[in-house]
Amino acid sequence: MTDGDMADHVYIEPLTVPVVKQLIEKEKPDALLPTMGGQNALNIAMALADEGFLEKHHVKTIGTDTDTIKMAEDRLEFKNLMERIGEPVAKSVVVNYVEDAIAFAKEIGYPVVVRPAYTLGGTGGGIAHNEQELHEICSNGLRLSRVTECLIEQSIAGWKEVEYEVMRDGAGNCITVCNMENMDPVGVHTGDSIVVAPSQTLSDKDYQMLRSSALNIITALNIKGGCNVQFALNPDSFEYCVIEVNPRVSRSSALASKATGYPIAKLATKIALGYNLDEIVNAVTGKTYASYEPTLDYIVCKIPKWPFDKFYDASRKLGTQMKATGEVMAICNNFEGAFMKALRSLEQDSYYLYNEEIAQLSADDLRKDLRKIDDKRAFRIAEALRKGVSIREIHAITKIDVWFIDKIKHLVEIEDRLKNEELTPDLLKLAKHCEFPDRVIASLTGKTAEEALKAANELGYPVLVRPSYVLGGAGMEIALNDGDLKRFIDHITSQFNIEDHPILIDKYLAGKECEVDAICDDEGILIPGIMEHVERAGVHSGDSISIYPPQKISQEMKERIVEYSKRLAKALKVKGLMNIQFIVYENKVYVIEVNPRSSRTIPYISKVTGIPLVDVATNVIIGKSIKEQGYDYGLAPEKKTVAVKMPVFSFEKITGAEIALGPEMKSTGEVLGISEDVEEAMYKAFMGTGLDLPKHKKVICTVKDSAKEEFLPIAKEYHDFGYDLYATQGTYDFLQSHGIPARLVNRINDKENTIFDLILTETVDLVIDIPTRNNNLKDGFLIRRFAVEAGVPIYTSLDTARALIHALEAKHDNKISLVDITKL
Repeated sequence: MTDGDMADHVYIEPLTVPVVKQLIEKEKPDALLPTMGGQNALNIAMALADEGFLEKHHVKTIGTDTDTIKMAEDRLEFKNLMERIGEPVAKSVVVNYVEDAIAFAKEIGYPVVVRPAYTLGGTGGGIAHNEQELHEICSNGLRLSRVTECLIEQSIAGWKEVEYEVMRDGAGNCITVCNMENMDPVGVHTGDSIVVAPSQTLSDKDYQMLRSSALNIITALNIKGGCNVQFALNPDSFEYCVIEVNPRVSRSSALASKATGYPIAKLATKIALGYNLDEIVNAVTGKTYASYEPTLDYIVCKIPKWPFDKFYDASRKLGTQMKATGEVMAICNNFEGAFMKALRSLEQDSYYLYNEEIAQLSADDLRKDLRKIDDKRAFRIAEALRKGVSIREIHAITKIDVWFIDKIKHLVEIEDRLKNEELTPDLLKLAKHCEFPDRVIASLTGKTAEEALKAANELGYPVLVRPSYVLGGAGMEIALNDGDLKRFIDHITSQFNIEDHPILIDKYLAGKECEVDAICDDEGILIPGIMEHVERAGVHSGDSISIYPPQKISQEMKERIVEYSKRLAKALKVKGLMNIQFIVYENKVYVIEVNPRSSRTIPYISKVTGIPLVDVATNVIIGKSIKEQGYDYGLAPEKKTVAVKMPVFSFEKITGAEIALGPEMKSTGEVLGISEDVEEAMYKAFMGTGLDLPKHKKVICTVKDSAKEEFLPIAKEYHDFGYDLYATQGTYDFLQSHGIPARLVNRINDKENTIFDLILTETVDLVIDIPTRNNNLKDGFLIRRFAVEAGVPIYTSLDTARALIHALEAKHDNKISLVDITKL
């Protein structure tokens, strides 16, 4: 949607109210369509409408209007509407203060569910089982809500969760596009649950009852476009409750569109422009209209993809706040087949429902562990069935419908038959019908820790330990000594089949990292631009700030990078796209890795250089040379515009995860800042991540000994900019001895004046924590986690801290230049 050929004008700017105001003042649009931009777009549209900005500038909200958005998103308004139209909701109260939440919980009893208003993915919410948990969750939820509001409701955890994706036009025509059923009961966020479409355990009466309710709700809300309605259904009766409504295109809309072939986003846009459902022709058939409800004669299964393979110390517990960072889906004519295909699509070396660690548990241990709600629950159910635990007993513990458990049992029975019976044509046909793969998980073999130690000592520490054929630096670590290396090797061998992923041990160089995306044909290569990383090598490229064109790489080094890229392309005989990562260290260029494929930086470098890499590479693959497409070989001329790509992290949702950056990628998204000035581009990128500084001008500093000298000029810049520095003992003594004023703050084990106390005052702008090692038993880990959970920005790299203060120094107001990328 942000490619230059998709619209007359395209802006990639921070999604904040001041920036959108600037954009409206510049472009003077007639209308705003907020329902295509997710939760953030709704929040911005509401803020602009509430202060009268849209009315003042004669901008009309099309599609679902702001009154409807407020009714759906504001917890009190929504609750009142449901009561007016006779739709049941759980007993609840809307609060603006923690004390009111506690009083309500005392009245109805625990557990209670906390749902903040105007947040995405259940952010800030959770299930509280006691007063302490309620205080923590509600405080956080109120802080994250745009209107400082939370709904506190009686828990109905254990009921079935069902979703309906519905459409309505301006004439009042309504249809159900798709209904979906969560395998996990209420209590697990739908984004963290295994989901099937269409529903499998609902009776016709259940289905029609909830369908009628969904259509009743979108009519009362006056929805114009797509809408997602979530229900809780009592499995023992026809009682149901409305959980929430999303009056926009959402994650569930994307799943429903792919499952049915019904283009929800496209049709919702046409409805916003004034079309009715019975006027929009079905693009597939060319005859029928969008007013016809899709029918499914197959099953779609969605399984979430969690980042626990990268955050292996994080809490895997699932609840009402979403932790998944992606999802896969599969289609088959039976549930078993769809589930098995989706399981393999996760690409986590799981080819069927077997986990070696879980397999060691006894039946009694499994009965206890079945109460755990996490990403391994389906594996525990399968193992419990292998150990003789009955379907009814598993249902009683997990509240998962017996239909799903029976299907898992069917898979376990086929697996048992394949192991113990002769492979007849009928058995093979049954196994393939249920999508059993042709291979099984191989025993873990490969390089031993002793071989790795020998290699590391020959290279000299520090070394980089990395498995082959992985994405995002999975399993990659920097080892400083033999103990580190043994621990990392053990972890890698527990995660990967070493036959498929042999371990490479590199000498680690702490130099300037940069990368190129290149298009190669038979005659030469085209490099649209060199991207320079702000953080030095050792931080994964996906977690590093990236600048185009490079600011601190000499012309000689650029020429060497281009020459090495040419040689690699020729030697590897690449035709099409290639990504190469380099280190510039002591005036030499070293190759880190080569990826003969498209990379995550392709959209970024394409947009900022104006060279459509995917189009050009595709033409090369089918025989059209780079020259024939109008481009010259070598490095393209650098643009005057500077672009800064900055990572976005989800640490707040992934509780217990180490946030310090290293060679394994941890970011879950990225933003772009574009300007003719590098510091403004950097400032815009920081704004795009949600950073809003300066506020209180207080910064907490805790820096390891080896980095204190380098930190000194950075600390002085923060001080000169007006920041009060608060430092732990070692850092405090160092700053004082070098004439930089600072205030002493104690570590967490002291009784008073601790970092925790200071963060709780909510007057800290950021924390700069440069750790010695990623050890979750040390104070540093607890400080980093506490800062994240309190919503305080934290940086674990001096390079990032330096980039931030330079950006803040260069920009003292919210007015920024707006760049239309179609004009680049």
